[in-house]
Amino acid sequence: MDVKKTTQQVRESSFGWMIKRLAARLDDEMNANLAPLGLDLASFAIMMTVLERSPLSQAAIGERLQMAPYKVSRSLDTLEALRYLARHPDPASRRAHVIRPTDLGQRIAPQLYAVVSGVNGKLAGPLSEEERRDLAGLLTRMVVAQDAWTAAE
Repeated sequence: MDVKKTTQQVRESSFGWMIKRLAARLDDEMNANLAPLGLDLASFAIMMTVLERSPLSQAAIGERLQMAPYKVSRSLDTLEALRYLARHPDPASRRAHVIRPTDLGQRIAPQLYAVVSGVNGKLAGPLSEEERRDLAGLLTRMVVAQDAWTAAE
């Protein structure tokens, strides 16, 4: 057996290896396209989550995104400084805050959607529309299955 050749074949046919390479490229593209808005991937994820599910507590954001509390806090500080999000007292808890998008945060939402669309389009460039739909469906099934595995653990 040619160990080098077999190792290369195993690596190059590995879903994990391929997904990791694509994810790294996607992260780089997203960060480059978000930078003009003052955002990075963490703040973008928080922004999209708050736009979709506001109002949310800081803890709920961290849980939803599986992000460490310190990272959520730092990103919220940045988003607040940019005036995209605001912390408001939580009526249910004297110690907590709820996070809501500001008017400016809502106005930049279309720019965020355009970044996602542009980066996804670039990443999926070699695929036909039908292949893109098929890939999205397959990835969705894999994510749903992974979520089910995680819930069962």
